[in-house]
Amino acid sequence: MAKSVPFYDTNGEILKWFGSFTNIETQKRAEKALQKSEEHFRQLTDLMPDKVSNADASGHVYYYNQSWLNFTGLSLKESIEQGWVQFIHPDEKKEVMEKWKSCIESGEDFEMEMRVKNKKNEFKWHLTRII
Repeated sequence: MAKSVPFYDTNGEILKWFGSFTNIETQKRAEKALQKSEEHFRQLTDLMPDKVSNADASGHVYYYNQSWLNFTGLSLKESIEQGWVQFIHPDEKKEVMEKWKSCIESGEDFEMEMRVKNKKNEFKWHLTRII
């Protein structure tokens, strides 16, 4: 990264330029390694028959694997925008949401059997584990 600033005389004329170059090679290598790691993660999870997702600390899901997308019939963008809650059976939704909220607040793992709706509007039983 390069940065330069002018040094002026009393008349406002530029006398000199002062500059610096910052070596960001290590940062760029780390960014590339992270990108490659994320690509490998997505490839691995997309090959799994289980439904896999990632969420941030607040519980917002920002990734769903291909198995989830195939099951729901949604695209990744639609899944992220619409969320997973709509696919939970109405009889379990309240309990799921209470437990999910508690796990987000406490940091504890989540495990529960629940029915999840597929793209044919059929509910199928799933054992859901969230770490």
